[in-house]
Amino acid sequence: MLAENWKDFLKPSKISYDAKSDNKSAKIIVEPLERGFGTTIGNSLRRILLSSIFGTAFTGVKIEGVIHEQDSVEGLTEDIIDVILNLKKVTLLSETATKKKAVIEVQGPCQVTAADLILPEGVSVVNADQVICHIDDKAKFKAELVIESGKGYRDSSKEANDNKEIGLINIDTVFSPIKTVTFAVSSSRVGQVIDYDKLILDIETNGAIEPDLAVGIAAKIMKEQMNLFINFDDNIVLAEETVEEEKFSFDPVLLKKVEELELSVRSQNCLKNENINHLGDLVKRSENDMLKTPNFGRKSLNEIRAILQSLNLNFGMDIEEWPPENLGDINKKTDDNS
Repeated sequence: MLAENWKDFLKPSKISYDAKSDNKSAKIIVEPLERGFGTTIGNSLRRILLSSIFGTAFTGVKIEGVIHEQDSVEGLTEDIIDVILNLKKVTLLSETATKKKAVIEVQGPCQVTAADLILPEGVSVVNADQVICHIDDKAKFKAELVIESGKGYRDSSKEANDNKEIGLINIDTVFSPIKTVTFAVSSSRVGQVIDYDKLILDIETNGAIEPDLAVGIAAKIMKEQMNLFINFDDNIVLAEETVEEEKFSFDPVLLKKVEELELSVRSQNCLKNENINHLGDLVKRSENDMLKTPNFGRKSLNEIRAILQSLNLNFGMDIEEWPPENLGDINKKTDDNS
């Protein structure tokens, strides 16, 4: 009886990815979903994506000759605060979550970019052209940077209280590789019914992670958080479902009504006029039988054949015990559950 709560629940069967050439932005479309679940799932994924995906960033910097961010360095064009803001724009990718250090040591005159970073093993820069600062003739810029991984936002004031190292300037850090996430919900069609949801996610990352992978991680996090709420034995429920399925000597998919298939209006009308109401009725017909149907042509035949093949079915199948004696009761039960 427990399985009745979800076994007839519509599950999404289509997902498409439309990624931009830079692989930082993507539109992800999922359908069909039960009415209301587009908003439920979209909002949950959005919140997890923005708050819970791990990333890597600079959390501190020690610049030679600088005690705090209000100091200045001879030959350095930018203020120290501007240098820190530029460091926050550098996108890092780390293979491990351990704390590491990077260094910069350059002689002017030059423009210092992320490409000048000397990085530890396992760490790379996504946007090597990001400008960090400019130094004048004969000036030297030397800095040591702290690299850490985490999620969400870290306030530098907390780190300052925990770490009293002289000359180390702690940086307000946004670890998340996700820049923006928006979602929209529109209608999705299943057969002749359009009362379902289509979820459209628009995601932009900083390039440290691909949008589709980020969504996969968010879905995994959500799934892991929900497992504790399942307070019954899945094996028992599965056994109950198996017993119910064994009542049929044929594939239960044959009980699916043809009106639920995504067919053209012409094809639907032709099947209805021939009293073909279920997939079981349809697959017992041969292709020649179908072509004899009034107003049913090759185009309709090819359309239906493609759908049958996607379900591992075909025309001209020999189905024992079809139609089942209790087909009317099955239809009534299905209608009551819908």
